[in-house]
Amino acid sequence: MDPDDKHGTAEKMSDNLPQTIGIDISKASLDCHVHPIGAERQLANTAKGHKALIGWL
Repeated sequence: MDPDDKHGTAEKMSDNLPQTIGIDISKASLDCHVHPIGAERQLANTAKGHKALIGWL
């Protein structure tokens, strides 16, 4: 078997796709969504929320 042949491996095509993070910023909150995996998080728009966002990323 050719070592460069990917047939039969567990790797998913989506593992190679770039992820994009959208952040909707309002006075009270940061609404975050990660595409294409669909992860979401809402954080307070405060210093504590900003630190939590950095930790999540």
